[in-house]
Amino acid sequence: MQAEELAFRARALAQSHPLTDVATAFRAEHVALERQRQAMAQFAEWAAVAFMSGYCVRRVEETTVEGGVAAHDGAIGRAGEIAAALRAGQQVTLLGDAVVVEALDRVITSEIAKRSDQWREQVGETEWTEFEAYAAWWVTFGYAARAAEMGATVGGGSPGPMKILVVGVGNMLQGDDGFGVEVARRLAERPQPDGVKIDEIGIGGIALVQELMAGYDACIVLDAVDRGRPPGTVMVIEPDVIDVHQFTADVRHDMLADMHLATPSRALMVARAVGVLPKLTIMVGCQPDEIDRLEIGLSPVVAAAVEHAIAEVDRCIAEFRAGTNRHEPVRQVRP
Repeated sequence: MQAEELAFRARALAQSHPLTDVATAFRAEHVALERQRQAMAQFAEWAAVAFMSGYCVRRVEETTVEGGVAAHDGAIGRAGEIAAALRAGQQVTLLGDAVVVEALDRVITSEIAKRSDQWREQVGETEWTEFEAYAAWWVTFGYAARAAEMGATVGGGSPGPMKILVVGVGNMLQGDDGFGVEVARRLAERPQPDGVKIDEIGIGGIALVQELMAGYDACIVLDAVDRGRPPGTVMVIEPDVIDVHQFTADVRHDMLADMHLATPSRALMVARAVGVLPKLTIMVGCQPDEIDRLEIGLSPVVAAAVEHAIAEVDRCIAEFRAGTNRHEPVRQVRP
């Protein structure tokens, strides 16, 4: 991966705020200290944003390592030590210092540029130079915090079972739009093969991107999908996920903004942009009858399709694990 691509994916990922609970507490503690030390309150807020950007560089870097990066309960308190080592030119990166340092420099430049218009004219050249160094440190500190959090375990070991995420999306308060969540809940009541995780995220696209950061080999999205079929039709769909890299930087920024209102297609687009979308990603959907009614509960025809969708998820999981999944844009299952 080139430094430009690494920096871009990190900036995109930062919009989903993928800090772990440990990293969130760690950042809050250090930003609180900054509020006490700095004369300008904005400095502490900028530090928090810069920390997030650096943290995301390391998280994206982890997704590029062959074999993945194993989860590790590392000592995040070593972040200062690792940051100092990185600044001293010691090898602490996964992709090599040349690529990562250039990516961090790009992120640092971006963070500084965001503040230039609103702040540079208010201070002297000396103060601005100090701010540039300040931003550089916090981006590096964020990167180092993630490295410390993950310890030193990278790849290796015996491969485990295939990791498959099955996730239900939709709004339970809008009738048939809750189809995906209902299927996920029913699946969660049953035992699943090793490596299969059932989750429901409702209407929160951020949660899907964050979960995919854990690293999966395949993803099955459950949702109500309007394809003009008879209501209750269950379909297996290979989603056409937009590759934002084909657009200009301004267009990409607009497309990736406001993840809080993300639809499933938008969440998958962001996941692809940051490099965490599995190559094996499909959607098991159902044609809704009434998707806009404000009511809890599925219509009878869609409720009857839930068991058919569950059977289709089971079949897809078995095909994924056996390596025999069929590649079809849309496969109608029922009726």
